[in-house]
Amino acid sequence: MCETMNEIEVLRESERRFRSLADDLPLILWLQDEEGRQQLVNNTFCEYFGVDREGGLGERWRCLVHPDDEPAYVGAFYESVRNRAPFHAEVRVRRADGEWRWLESWGRPRFDEDGNYLGHAGASVDITLRKQMEEDLVKHRDALKERVSQRTKELERQNQRLRQLAHQLSQAEHRDRCKFAQGLHDGLQQILIAAKIQLSLCNGDRVERTVLHLRELLEEAIQASRTLSYELCPPTLENSPLPEALKWLASWFETHHDFDVVLCVEEGFPEFSNDDKVFLFSAVRELLLNAVKYSGCKAARVECRRAEPSIAEVIVSDCGHGFDPRVLIAKQDLGSFGLLSVQERLVALGGQLEITSHPGEGALFRLLLPVEPLHAT
Repeated sequence: MCETMNEIEVLRESERRFRSLADDLPLILWLQDEEGRQQLVNNTFCEYFGVDREGGLGERWRCLVHPDDEPAYVGAFYESVRNRAPFHAEVRVRRADGEWRWLESWGRPRFDEDGNYLGHAGASVDITLRKQMEEDLVKHRDALKERVSQRTKELERQNQRLRQLAHQLSQAEHRDRCKFAQGLHDGLQQILIAAKIQLSLCNGDRVERTVLHLRELLEEAIQASRTLSYELCPPTLENSPLPEALKWLASWFETHHDFDVVLCVEEGFPEFSNDDKVFLFSAVRELLLNAVKYSGCKAARVECRRAEPSIAEVIVSDCGHGFDPRVLIAKQDLGSFGLLSVQERLVALGGQLEITSHPGEGALFRLLLPVEPLHAT
């Protein structure tokens, strides 16, 4: 009898030491019998879930598990009990403050000296922060993939547009060369041929009259050459601010196309580098040529102003036939310079092209270009 009592005391002392050790650990510890019923929980378990030791025994722990996780988690645990196998799972549980938190649990089967199964002993740890970090990592990874995909598509689109632009510029160069050659053939060459014929007829009493005629032909040749040079590269574009060059352009359209261009330049309109000035001049000229060809009206308006301290705005508008911008952009060509060329160059310079038009309601083109904020005329 005494020996039995001593054994019981030893077991009780061992249990007290185990409880003391378990209560001092920051882990959630639990002990379950061979049926899967909870026999023992430590103080960390009670504090975490807000229950007393009795509240954690039996199968009461199941009510702490999230309803969506309960079937899978409990089923996996009881399967490990039936198979006397290790247990490992993650689950959402309700903490003492009512918040749903993530736990990771490990369980190991217990056996006595004779190999009889006694139940499972296990521990759980809060992994909510880790789960949040994993979710954030997945979100960031997915967002990065999406950005990479978008950038790749954008690069592909830009490459396609650059190829189209290169083709357009090649065509524009060819057309300009043809225009230049046609101008020489129809204008200057014809005058010079006529002068050569007059020289061959120069004899006797016709000398004076022939010389006078030659003088007139040479004057025409000089004028034709000067006009062609002005059209190819207006001197005012090199030596004057953009508004002065546009004023010359308006006069040129009135003279050569009987097309009225109203130019409005607001105070504070900035100066540009020579490259930007040439580009804007060329863009406005081509937009006006398009208006002459397609608008069906006899006038257009060009407005120059500073939209923002660092943004210059040039607007070309008319009251003509108008169009559907979506169809125009889909074609990606209008005139020798082309809207695509204007758009791509503006984007390359950090600007943009905005088109507003409807069939029968005219058209408006806004060219927005970054500038240095302090340089103004």
